[in-house]
Amino acid sequence: MNPKTGALILGDLQNDFLHPDGAYGRAKQSHPSIVSLPGRLAPLVHAARARGVLIVATLFTLVPGRGGEPIISPHLKKLRPFLTKGDFAPGSWGQQVIDELAPADIAVEKIAYSAFHMSRLEWVLRKCGVEQLYFTGIVTNGRSEEHTSELQSLAYLVCRLLLEKKK
Repeated sequence: MNPKTGALILGDLQNDFLHPDGAYGRAKQSHPSIVSLPGRLAPLVHAARARGVLIVATLFTLVPGRGGEPIISPHLKKLRPFLTKGDFAPGSWGQQVIDELAPADIAVEKIAYSAFHMSRLEWVLRKCGVEQLYFTGIVTNGRSEEHTSELQSLAYLVCRLLLEKKK
């Protein structure tokens, strides 16, 4: 990873997804493979940080609407009916990067599956001189497939970082 032109993207590695007291943990919707991610990713994140690589967290966000109730798309509400007021709220503990990986140099709120759709991520990366993206996170496999063609058209070099389970 080139510290001048690379960025490590931490996708959705947030308390509400990963911590036992977060939205998914409270709803008993956690999975061991996801809960183990912070410990497995920590050496990579710490090494990148030590080299001066830009660490960018993309933070899934549920924007509060009327009465503070989160604005949730119908398909997400159907899939995740347990999500409620305060979950993934801007600035909340649940929205923040999990402690084992914090801090990020830059945090970008996202409201969709794609970290680029209707967010300021591309602007931030351009202003920081980023040309190479290294993705990791909760659903890196799907996210990276989705982003690869989009980002290549924007002239980024994209690398997906996958962690293999120890046998």
